Amino acid sequence: MDRGQPKKPQVDYLRYSGLAFQLVALILAGAWLGDWLDGRMQTEHPYWTAAFSLLGVLAGMYQLYRDLTKN
Repeated sequence: MDRGQPKKPQVDYLRYSGLAFQLVALILAGAWLGDWLDGRMQTEHPYWTAAFSLLGVLAGMYQLYRDLTKN
């Protein structure tokens, strides 16, 4: 794409909707892994689920930050 031309709105829409799906996928993957570990280790409280869900959120926010700061 030429630097003189403005971006098309469809490109931005696809870019950000892709980021939304990535964020949801990271959170769901973390929650699934945490739930699996909680069941495997037979923990009384869902510590692993909370930890890996939070890790998914942080990974998603990092991915969002990287994408928004990319030129």
